[in-house]
Amino acid sequence: MELGIDCFMPANGETAVIKTALPVHAVIDQGLLMKCKQKYEMNPPDPKRPCLVHGVLVVKDDVLTLMDSQKAADELGLPKQELILSCPVPLPDDSQPATALAKISNKVQK
Repeated sequence: MELGIDCFMPANGETAVIKTALPVHAVIDQGLLMKCKQKYEMNPPDPKRPCLVHGVLVVKDDVLTLMDSQKAADELGLPKQELILSCPVPLPDDSQPATALAKISNKVQK
């Protein structure tokens, strides 16, 4: 805000579309392209809509490249990060194991 630059913070699973005044040219990694091709051969998208590609933009030697996140981490020498999310499920103290398991199963299915 201080520099007058727009900030994009999409939530998990959301897509941010960033419009630019000038076109942004990037190279797409062949492995990522083949992965997308295989995915869409099984379930083709609407040809009138853009194809969604999940990747990471990497600037290396003044070249902007869109690549798979694992390949980007490997090339940059970054360790793989794993994120584990948990959700506490309150259970009454008098619950029997079968009842507790049913309640947990019900929460997970929601």
